Amino acid sequence: MEQLVEAIAERVVNLVLDAVDINALVAQVDMDAVLAKVDVDAIVSKVDVDSLVDRVDVEKIIERVDVQKIIERVDVQKIIDRVDVEAIIDRVDVDKIISRVDVEKLIERVDVDSLVGRTEIGGLIAKSTSGVLTHVLDAIRRQGVSLDNVIAGGTKRVMRRGDATMPAGPQLLVAAPAQEPATPTLVPAPAEATDDTDDTAPRLIADADEAVSQQGHYAGALTRLVAFVCDWLTAGALFTLGVAFVRFVVETISLHNWSPGHYPVVLGAAFVVWLFVWFAYPWSMSGKSLGMAVLGLRVVRADGSPVDPKHAALRTITLPLGFLTLGLGFLGILFGREHRALYDRIAGTAVVYDWDARAARYRFLARQHDAP
Repeated sequence: MEQLVEAIAERVVNLVLDAVDINALVAQVDMDAVLAKVDVDAIVSKVDVDSLVDRVDVEKIIERVDVQKIIERVDVQKIIDRVDVEAIIDRVDVDKIISRVDVEKLIERVDVDSLVGRTEIGGLIAKSTSGVLTHVLDAIRRQGVSLDNVIAGGTKRVMRRGDATMPAGPQLLVAAPAQEPATPTLVPAPAEATDDTDDTAPRLIADADEAVSQQGHYAGALTRLVAFVCDWLTAGALFTLGVAFVRFVVETISLHNWSPGHYPVVLGAAFVVWLFVWFAYPWSMSGKSLGMAVLGLRVVRADGSPVDPKHAALRTITLPLGFLTLGLGFLGILFGREHRALYDRIAGTAVVYDWDARAARYRFLARQHDAP
């Protein structure tokens, strides 16, 4: 009986479903009214998003994505056209970007030699200070530093001193040795040298690097000697010309022969005054006499500060002590840790290298680049 009832019911349902037009029924349903009664927020709140995300296999999705086809279908030009570049630039905080840039590391990674050689920078530097005299001065100063270091190395071996015990320069001009690495030679010599190998250029660049690293250091004996000789000869020559001019003026006015040699005391006193002015005045103004300017040297205070007129005058007055002590007053330049003579210690002064060695190096690199 139960089976009969079930069979009849199933048959009735099938007949009803066949008779019902589903499309017409769905068409009569007001979907907007149905959706309006659905509480979407309540449904979303019941969805466990974390659980849903955990079930998603991202790697399989990525494997099935054809990135190449996506890129080919993307119209990059349309995207660029729609980008408001000015709006992006306005939102960029340049100060924050600059504050995060490590300038020192950036500079360390810059190959200055290649930059000078491949751009117009080297040419501009070379042309801005071109001339035979400039090139000669660069070579003299560079070789002077190299020879000074050779002599200093010999005296250190004689005195059995190490580099750790030798101060590089005044504290205001030179940092501590641990914080001042030597400038590396950026153009090394070939690994396998032959008899026909010309190592002149790498050697000269190494000399230029050495000159750059020595700026602000205590000057050596040879360059100081050459500078003093230049000053002495130039001052003597100018004084002789001055005396000759005075003699010419006196004889022209008086119409009588006049010889300055008849007044040796006056002539000697005038020469002493002239030498005082020759050295003291430029030292007090710039720290450089003519000879020092040629060799790239400068007189400074013992701590590296500029020389004032008082110390310049005291150094000039005590300068003859180097000769009055039969040369013993100069031994400090050769054997002293700070290369200071007797008059330097009395006046509280020192002599350091002070010339634009880096610009000279760029000029040299520019000439090497332009050479055929």
